[in-house]
Amino acid sequence: QPGTEVIFVAQGRSSGKQSRGQYRLNRDDGAAFRQVLDSLASDCGGDFALLYLWPLEDAGCIEDSAVLFRLLQAVGEAGRKPSRLLWAGAWRTSLERCCLESWIGWERSLGLILPQTRVAGILREAGPGPAVDMEAWLSLLWAELHTPSPQSVLYEGEQRYTCRIRPVSLGEERWRIQANGTYLITGGGGGLGRILAARLARSGPVNLILTGRSPLDARLQAELTLLEGTGSRVLYRQADVCDAVAMREVLREAKARFGGVNGVIHAAGLQSKEPLFTKSEADFARVLAPKVKGTQVLDEVLSGEPLDFLLCFSSAAAILG
Repeated sequence: QPGTEVIFVAQGRSSGKQSRGQYRLNRDDGAAFRQVLDSLASDCGGDFALLYLWPLEDAGCIEDSAVLFRLLQAVGEAGRKPSRLLWAGAWRTSLERCCLESWIGWERSLGLILPQTRVAGILREAGPGPAVDMEAWLSLLWAELHTPSPQSVLYEGEQRYTCRIRPVSLGEERWRIQANGTYLITGGGGGLGRILAARLARSGPVNLILTGRSPLDARLQAELTLLEGTGSRVLYRQADVCDAVAMREVLREAKARFGGVNGVIHAAGLQSKEPLFTKSEADFARVLAPKVKGTQVLDEVLSGEPLDFLLCFSSAAAILG
């Protein structure tokens, strides 16, 4: 397009400006993101947009959410910010699609703390060959850059879809908690886990397996004793849901004591009081781990179990912003 200047930022072991319109950036170096962004913003002179396209050429960037975290932190800290930040990704597996769709949460939440930059993404399934059809992608990117109200979109063929929240009517069918059924609750020592355990125990005599990272203390033991007073049997085990070895041992013990597991409630989670732009990478990874890695561990450990249900908890902020 006449009047449009394109600056390329390629991955590399080192970071810095190579020539006019060419940069290299070490994706593992958080400080380098800010330096490169400040430099290219200076090159642009005026208003500019930032396209994060590495997930198209490097599938490793799809599951490595830390790269996008570093980029967003750099945008937040930069003196001059892009008017738009558009990311793009094509999935080949269902897990890659889950990772890409989770990035919509950035769009929903960043408007409150990064009002100068409109953030959105483009998703589509990868083509049959290993090569990326950049000509087709450039057409999509150009169109999305010029939409008056940027938002994350999904393309299926020529059809363009946007994500919407709409009300639904719940049917009469409900999950049935089996009498003397066995239910695993991750995060069972936390506030939400204890509420859910009490609710299940009141529904009838059940077997409850509660896991958590914290050791069993007197306060939690007192609550477990109250639960057992309802006629339910309760077992607490200190186990990190991200630890496949520990979770396999929990499943082994559940089978030995109760004969199996009928349902799983994944309520494990961690909170962080640090806002995005001051959060450390370690804290970001720590909070993300039980929701992402923990879910994958449960899927792996319980893949051979005939579960009635697997219920995952998440923050509404991931959907609503």
